[in-house]
Amino acid sequence: MDNKSTFEGESFKDSDSVQSVDALLAKLGREGDKLRDPVVLASLLYTSKTERERTNKLFLTLVQKLDQLMKRIERLELLPAGKGGSEETLLPDIDQRILECIKQKGHMCAEEIQKRFNYRGTNAASARLNRLCKQGVLEKMQVGRKVFFKAT
Repeated sequence: MDNKSTFEGESFKDSDSVQSVDALLAKLGREGDKLRDPVVLASLLYTSKTERERTNKLFLTLVQKLDQLMKRIERLELLPAGKGGSEETLLPDIDQRILECIKQKGHMCAEEIQKRFNYRGTNAASARLNRLCKQGVLEKMQVGRKVFFKAT
């Protein structure tokens, strides 16, 4: 009687399979010894840390996008039912021009609006921008001491 085993269509002699299992176990033992090396452990921990940071950043962007969607849903729910679900708001001409300017540039502060539209001080520009922000047309972002506004 021939001592042969079959695995996935291939036949092995029992002595061949024992030797291959022994070789595999020896290789796993060497790999296990590497895991005891402090340099390898430090490398694994560092890789784990960087992956966790990347995942946290991804979650943060997802949460921010979810917040934006929730704000948009809240604005849509506040609209009267007769408007047909349109979130378009009628704005005065100057506000419309400010909004277009911000959409073109991406974000602007009150000083830039003051210079662009020839306001005497930043108070008028700031008041307009804050009103547009309360209406949900603009969104505030503070960078250092400056407050920037961007279109939603």
